[in-house]
Amino acid sequence: GILDADVYGPSLPTLLPLEAKGVRAARGGGVEPLVHEGVKLMSMGYVRPGEHTAIRGPLVSAMVQQLLTQTEWGDLDYLVIDMPPGTGDIHLTVAQSARVDGALVVSTPQALAL
Repeated sequence: GILDADVYGPSLPTLLPLEAKGVRAARGGGVEPLVHEGVKLMSMGYVRPGEHTAIRGPLVSAMVQQLLTQTEWGDLDYLVIDMPPGTGDIHLTVAQSARVDGALVVSTPQALAL
């Protein structure tokens, strides 16, 4: 599965603009992820398409926590979590909420990014 945890500027809907009527509620009380070619997807951009807002601290953490824990992922081999650049509340929330078995850091070659 892929979780787009960048609630400030979700990129998954741009990469995979799915023709969906939004995210639907699941029977267990959570939400069903969208599925594209067998890969389960979740992004705030699918939950609230076209909406961008300035949000901070506890609200950001709660939104990421909900995306991570209330999505009915089912059985997954892997869950790839796309994070926003930098460090902050989203990174801390994921580190505290998920069992992370590995990490891949992708950076750009500019001196400022290193």
